[in-house]
Amino acid sequence: IRNTYYNLVISGFSFLYICIRNVKAFHWYISYRLIIFIEIAYLKTVTMEIDLNLDFRKLDRKVLPIKWNENDGKRIVLQIQKIRNIAVPKALEDKMDFPYFLRIDLTDGKSDVVGLVSTPVKGLNMQTPPGTKLQITCPVENEKNFIFLNNSNCCLLGGTVQKLFDNWNANRIGSLSNRTGVAQNKLAPQWIPFAKKEQNEVLPSMTQQFRSLSVTSKIRNPRQS
Repeated sequence: IRNTYYNLVISGFSFLYICIRNVKAFHWYISYRLIIFIEIAYLKTVTMEIDLNLDFRKLDRKVLPIKWNENDGKRIVLQIQKIRNIAVPKALEDKMDFPYFLRIDLTDGKSDVVGLVSTPVKGLNMQTPPGTKLQITCPVENEKNFIFLNNSNCCLLGGTVQKLFDNWNANRIGSLSNRTGVAQNKLAPQWIPFAKKEQNEVLPSMTQQFRSLSVTSKIRNPRQS
């Protein structure tokens, strides 16, 4: 219900915002204060804080694809799925003194797009967990499914999707331990689930082996018979 309410609010302000832009284009008279109020309200509803901690993949939300070059001033919020520094080998990605070229997998919950960042963006680095929300302002230079991001067209909003964060943090700690040479016997073993079929196949052979041992022991000790 809450998500539906916010979607209705955003849709309403979006409609008013488009109407205001058309009125201004035709040079019709309208109160300046009303214009400012609607424009500010629209920009605030697009980036509501309530949405930052939600997983976009579980919402009925679709904003992609869009015409990145033609939507001047349009703002959209996408969720970070994965970040890689493709300028260096994977083992050196966490080093701060190496070249910086980030590949960011982004989603609106239904469709995906890849962001490329060649210059530092505030708060956006290899320590940014998946689930974090990124606001992108058009126009954005793009090539097919790749968009080129920088400080002028994107802004990190934050947000934490707890399940994504926990998985990312566990994998990061494990890979960091391997790189720093921590002894394997000090790390928790990886859990490997066993199928029931395999258990049923192993147990009979073990039981037969125990029976054969009992028969052998009786032959060797005839007094017990």
